[in-house]
Amino acid sequence: MANVWRILVAPKSTWIALRAGGGLLDALYIQWLMLLLASLLVQRPLYEVFTTARIAGTAEATSIAQLLMLAIALVVMIVLINMFAAGLLKLAALPLGEYPSFAACLTCIVFSLIPVMLGSLVAALLFALIQPLSDDPSQAIALALRPYSFGLATFLPRYFPPVTLSWFIASYLDVFSLWGLWLIITGANWYLGISRRKTAWLVFELMILSVAIIIGLWQYMQRMVLLVAR
Repeated sequence: MANVWRILVAPKSTWIALRAGGGLLDALYIQWLMLLLASLLVQRPLYEVFTTARIAGTAEATSIAQLLMLAIALVVMIVLINMFAAGLLKLAALPLGEYPSFAACLTCIVFSLIPVMLGSLVAALLFALIQPLSDDPSQAIALALRPYSFGLATFLPRYFPPVTLSWFIASYLDVFSLWGLWLIITGANWYLGISRRKTAWLVFELMILSVAIIIGLWQYMQRMVLLVAR
C-alpha cells in the first residue's frame, strides 16, 4: 500500500521497487475508493445543478441498494479504463521496437493514474464546497463531466465555452492529468526499461491518442447537449 502513495513523491525509487511485483490490487483499490468518495460528494450538488438547469439528473438521495450498484459499477469502470489505457501503452510501444508485457503495462498505468483519481477527488470536494449553479444546460453538463478542473478551462472560462472542443482539451489536460502523464514517462523509463530517447516518442504518441480520445468524447457529448436542448 505504501508504494501507492510513494509513487506521488518518489517515482523513481517506487518504480524500481515495483519491479519485484505486487501492489497492483492496492493501487486499483485506492483508485476505486477515491472515485467512490468523489461520486458521493458530487451527488447532491449535481442534483441541484440539474434541477436549476431543468435537466432530469441524479436522485436527491442514495439508497443502500443504489450505493452498492454504484460501488460495483465503479469497479467495472476502473478495470475497463485501466485495461484500455494499458492496451494503448502497449500499442504505442510497438512502433518503437519495444514489447512490454500487458501485465507490466497495466501496472505502469494503474500507478500512473493515481494522480488523476486524486484530482477527481479534490475536484469533487471543491465542487461540494462551492456548489456552483447554472440554468444553462451546456454549463450543467460541463459541471457533471468535470465538476472542477485544474486546467485552463477553470481559470480562463471566457475563452473556453462549456462542452466545446477547446473546453474538453483545456479541462481534461489539467495539472493532475499531466502529473499522471509524467508518471507514465518515468514508469516507461524506470519500470518498463524503455530508453529516454524512445520515451520521448512514446509521450508524443500518447498525447496524440489522448487528444483523439478527447475529440471522440466531445463529439459524443455534442449529441447529448442537442438531445437535452430539445
